[in-house]
Amino acid sequence: MLRGLDSTSDLVLALLLLAFVKISDNPQQAFTLADESLRLSRREGDPWFIAEALLALGEVARWQHDDVQAETWYDESLSMFRRAGDKLVSAAALQNLGHTVLHRGDLGRASDLFLEGLRVSQASRSSIHVGYCLAGLAGIAA
Repeated sequence: MLRGLDSTSDLVLALLLLAFVKISDNPQQAFTLADESLRLSRREGDPWFIAEALLALGEVARWQHDDVQAETWYDESLSMFRRAGDKLVSAAALQNLGHTVLHRGDLGRASDLFLEGLRVSQASRSSIHVGYCLAGLAGIAA
């Protein structure tokens, strides 16, 4: 169905969008789509696409209440976004990782992640990620 796209990056983006759409109603299909996007991204060697695929896999794992796997994928995603020089989407990785770590009970690391995410989000003028980081910090304070 998607094989008629012009480039591998188009295919990876399509797979990622479908994965995010499918997370809530069919997490296994979302995993399959995100995993395929990761395989293609690794083959191409583009750190941004690899990071996006890992972020999607982290979301699938978190949706399935697998915080250990989510943390692993979010950590690698954050590393790849940093390697790619992406600040805006790294803010998403920081706050997703922060919420996962908070859920696992590591308040110190969660705080560090949310504070870094807040700085990155403010510098990138991403109000939605500022809000997510503030919500995480409020969760720690509660």
